[in-house]
Amino acid sequence: MNKKLFLLISHDVRSPLASLIGTIDLVTDNDLDPEEAKHYFSELSSKIKNVNSFLDGLLNWARRQTQNKPLEFSLFDNSDVIKLTHDLLEPVAKLKKIRITTKLGHHKIYADKESYSFVLRNILHNAIKFTPIDGEITIETFVKNKQIFTTIQDSGIGITNNEIKKILDGENWHTTKGTLNENGSGFGLRTCLYYLKQNNGVLLIDSEITIGTKITIGLPAQK
Repeated sequence: MNKKLFLLISHDVRSPLASLIGTIDLVTDNDLDPEEAKHYFSELSSKIKNVNSFLDGLLNWARRQTQNKPLEFSLFDNSDVIKLTHDLLEPVAKLKKIRITTKLGHHKIYADKESYSFVLRNILHNAIKFTPIDGEITIETFVKNKQIFTTIQDSGIGITNNEIKKILDGENWHTTKGTLNENGSGFGLRTCLYYLKQNNGVLLIDSEITIGTKITIGLPAQK
């Protein structure tokens, strides 16, 4: 589990760093007037702060996993985690001209915050991966039966009922390439299921081929 976890973490880190490199190259490869340069450096500063915050939480969480320490349960606002995840992955979505919209409430989840962040990040990354150019992704939250639900719905290629069953049964180890031949580890959703179970959570998948997929994360609203 730990070896596979670090494969996923390296994948998580690569996307925001690629976004930073793209902004730096844009600045260095073009003659920009002072106002344009100010705009791009401001954008770069914001991205670096997001990546730094993301890495601090991720590395602390990964350290605890490799040392077999218990998860750190607390009440936290899920909209804060969603915003950070959105800001980290939006540049990746923009490369495919994918629009990400959010419909969020300020809901308090009782779980391990970094586990929720990990699950959310992997599912959103998959949504981007399997959504074609000019597609759409919507992130929404709601409360039902003392649980907080986060849905990520895309206009992607969809998943067959047979594949959904394999994923939820923990049988799906293989990976498929994304709509622009993006690679994957084949371990992401399995690991998401593992950490959701540790957090007393659930994962629901509803999908239709060529129409899209909706994945729902459910976690307790209180201890």
